[in-house]
Amino acid sequence: MTVVRKLRTIRSLGPARRGVLAEALVLPLSIGISFWVVGVPRTQALLRRLARSGRPPSVDSAYIEESIRLGNWAQRLVRRRTGIGGSCLVRSLTLWSILLRRGVETDLRVGFRRAEGNIEGHAWLEREGRILNEREDVARTYVTAEGPMRFDVRWR
Repeated sequence: MTVVRKLRTIRSLGPARRGVLAEALVLPLSIGISFWVVGVPRTQALLRRLARSGRPPSVDSAYIEESIRLGNWAQRLVRRRTGIGGSCLVRSLTLWSILLRRGVETDLRVGFRRAEGNIEGHAWLEREGRILNEREDVARTYVTAEGPMRFDVRWR
């Protein structure tokens, strides 16, 4: 696909899809750099503050489902076409931020498991007990805390 054709395709998506696609492209890079510069808690606090500026006043269930679908679509497309995605925590905070900006509250989950003598960690999002950005059979192999993770409690 030529660059001009790709640009035409992106232009044809409409403003909502283009916006989510832009966020899915820029956020992983920004979050990764921010983790390195200011750490995870301040990064999450900053994302929370930025998301509040774009929130709609109220959302219905159809809007929530469409936002989740669109956010996942944009992340998959960006990762497939550019390789930009980051770690599971970066990907989860990217989707968390995209959804929060649209008024969709989600819970960040971080789990741990022992595999071949090593401790492994993994992050994903849930909404009302439903896993949004990971296969359920994978997420269920991790032990999580009772409640969602809030790295930014101190930095609000």
